[in-house]
Amino acid sequence: MKRADAVRATWLCTRQGFVAIRALARNGVLAAETVAVDVVPGFSAVAPYIADVAETCLAIRIARSDGADPLTALLDGWAAAGPVGRYWLAETVRDYAGRSAYQGLMTAVGKDPSSFPDRGADTSGRSRRVAWCNNILLAGFLDIRELAAPGGPLGEDDAALRRIEDIADTCHRLPCPDGLPAVLRPWLIRQELRGGWSSNSESGRRWCRERSEAGGLRPPAAIRRLIAPDRASG
Repeated sequence: MKRADAVRATWLCTRQGFVAIRALARNGVLAAETVAVDVVPGFSAVAPYIADVAETCLAIRIARSDGADPLTALLDGWAAAGPVGRYWLAETVRDYAGRSAYQGLMTAVGKDPSSFPDRGADTSGRSRRVAWCNNILLAGFLDIRELAAPGGPLGEDDAALRRIEDIADTCHRLPCPDGLPAVLRPWLIRQELRGGWSSNSESGRRWCRERSEAGGLRPPAAIRRLIAPDRASG
């Protein structure tokens, strides 16, 4: 797979992962998907579907945040995925990253992993803003996976679907560093966040603020000002 295709595929999978999870939380599994992944339509199978997509995307984000080559990150996502996640990943790469990227991914999954680039310390364009975005995107997929996990709240409480929807809706509007030119990432992150923040629900904004302050994810001052409660009205 060409590196440009792999880079494009990784950030599109992140964005479309949140879009797909939001749609599943709102509408359940669509009838058109049931043949390909052998699940029943509606909400009875929505929890494992959401969990598998989140698991796939989480593996990609962890790999990229650790500095892995983008192709290696996609293969990490493939390895972590179940049948639903692999179906979703292949379809997403084909539909959004293009046929060249899709063919490259399908070729790569059948090869010996030792033939792929080593995990290197890709530090291009790193900053506190980049680190914050990566951490929040990771947190989004992590929290969604836990909500949808077997025995988790989604199996017992429909309110968990609204929680998942809020998290996914908020995260899909956050900047994804992989999709931004390295030299401009810190500036573009602030501009994209400024443009989309007020469109988030209050519960989504609250989740992002809480996650930003938890576990050492405290954002840099410029982002902290943008997501402060008094910015909620725009």
